[in-house]
Amino acid sequence: DCILMGGMAVVNEASLTGESIPVVKTPLPDLQRTYDQDEDKKYTIYSGTEILQTKSLVDDERVVGVVTRTGFTTLKGALVRYIIYPKIPKFSFSADSYKYLAVMFVISLIGVVIQLLSVSNSSTFDVVLKCLDLITITVPPALPACLSIGVNFAVMRLRRDQIFCISPQRINLAGKVTVFCFDKTGTLTEDSLSIDGYLPVDTITGKGNSFQPFYDSVKYLTFEREKTSANELFVECMTTCHALVIVKDRLIGDPLDKEMFCATGWRLQEVEGRSDKITTLVTTAEKTKEKQKQLGIFKRFDFSSKLQRMSALTKNMNTEKIRLYVKGSPEKIQELSRPETLPNNFADVLSLYTQKGCRVIALATKAFNMDMKKCQEFPREEAEKDLEFLGFMMMKNSIKKATEPVIATLTNANIRSVMVTGDNGFTAITVAKECGIISPESKVYLGELQESRGAKALTWTLTSEPKKDEELQPAEATPTKTDLDSPTRAACQRRHETTLFRLCEDDPWTDSEDYTLAFTGSAWDYLIQEDPKCFSEQMKKYLSKAAVFARMSPESKASLVEALQSTGLSVGMCGDGANDCVALKTADVGISLSDTEASVAAPFTSRVPDISCVVKLLREGRAALTT
Repeated sequence: DCILMGGMAVVNEASLTGESIPVVKTPLPDLQRTYDQDEDKKYTIYSGTEILQTKSLVDDERVVGVVTRTGFTTLKGALVRYIIYPKIPKFSFSADSYKYLAVMFVISLIGVVIQLLSVSNSSTFDVVLKCLDLITITVPPALPACLSIGVNFAVMRLRRDQIFCISPQRINLAGKVTVFCFDKTGTLTEDSLSIDGYLPVDTITGKGNSFQPFYDSVKYLTFEREKTSANELFVECMTTCHALVIVKDRLIGDPLDKEMFCATGWRLQEVEGRSDKITTLVTTAEKTKEKQKQLGIFKRFDFSSKLQRMSALTKNMNTEKIRLYVKGSPEKIQELSRPETLPNNFADVLSLYTQKGCRVIALATKAFNMDMKKCQEFPREEAEKDLEFLGFMMMKNSIKKATEPVIATLTNANIRSVMVTGDNGFTAITVAKECGIISPESKVYLGELQESRGAKALTWTLTSEPKKDEELQPAEATPTKTDLDSPTRAACQRRHETTLFRLCEDDPWTDSEDYTLAFTGSAWDYLIQEDPKCFSEQMKKYLSKAAVFARMSPESKASLVEALQSTGLSVGMCGDGANDCVALKTADVGISLSDTEASVAAPFTSRVPDISCVVKLLREGRAALTT
């Protein structure tokens, strides 16, 4: 493994992470701290990965890296080490089997003693033979063989179903699973995303800002009669705020970024060796009555799941003006934007679309009145604050065909299903209802963390059903007045009506009602920090009723699995991406839907990219135990 010190590289890390999308590696900046191998992955090129393209960022610059780890200490080496020395699962069934054998052996010894005391005229040979015979009858020597045969048959049948196993001991564990956790995107839903529409704001300056009508195509944003400074900046953000590169005349990058950029119709061109350090140019597809517009990207702040955003510093080649464009989660963009640029119904509209199952991306911008050199030296924390909010972009991905029947089968088998995702809480709840993880009649309370004057508190929001399309204003997606005044739309007024319920105080529900809990990642991290061992009765209640965990980081997913295990449950985990690897290793039974080398993080790998493998594995686990 090495740290990239100069130049840029496009790397295919599918063999390690399972992600099929090549990633862009940039040189290590001045971090003002010690390099961290977990946090600074975007500056690290790993052993065993494929370098598709390298590029110098300035004239005569070498693309060079410093080696930090070799052999078994590399990330790939750690995966190989995991195969050679897998974690031995703690399974009470195996321990009880040995206890059973020990008890039976003690009983056989008692029989031997009785046999010796009752010996009269028998020869020594006959006495020894009878004693050994008694021991072999009492202690069944075929028991270990029977246990192994059951597991071996299960491995053979799983292989026929395109499910492969590197830890056969875990098959018996699969028969005892009581809770199964699922990632959302790529596991329960399809990988591909499609843009559902756009919701820009009226203006980026002044008070009393509001959303424009809903647009289902970018071309409507750029009509002369619809063209405003906010609309133009909205489109420019879509064309520049990404990490796309061109490899062998193909656009390579995150599917969300590709879908967003291609929707604009602009062209992307990569350049090298420019003195102004511009690496990417984006240009309008056609010349308008005015001069053809061209924007240059000279610095990117890469996407981070921890920061929930990415941004790009750009220069308008026509006007020489410099702007920062940011895209990220609505909650994070709301936090970083100037309050006067946010519409008053920001939370209401966000709630409306997330409850309709949309993945909502927020866009923002910021103008810089300084030269490019100073901008390049600007720290990220300073650059990405006091933003001007531009609007929302809505995306959708459909549920896989196998998802609903599999969840129904697990429910009938008294196995609880839990969704663990990095997406928005309301979006996750809607998808969970669609696939059957949450019953339609159940009330859903979303737990979020709020901070006020340094004090943290867990707040609960009673979510409601999303409105139907005909209940919205024609050709618009903003809520109607009736919609907002309706008492059933509790989520729309949650910022005004939600009561704070701190940990270990009364909760806003009664045990007699049918309710389900959902948590955001920050709320879960707060709870696990307050009660790491899950000793409190309230924490155990939360874990027993929770069905959705949203905005979860890879570490939070692993801590959730450990928390469920600490309450005495046997936990399974199914995921497809790099952000699931830690949880897949931690779970008693982990199934990866990726067939790359990264799948060795999980004991089981399925070549069929849907969750139908879960039922097959659990069935074989129960069959092996029955055998």
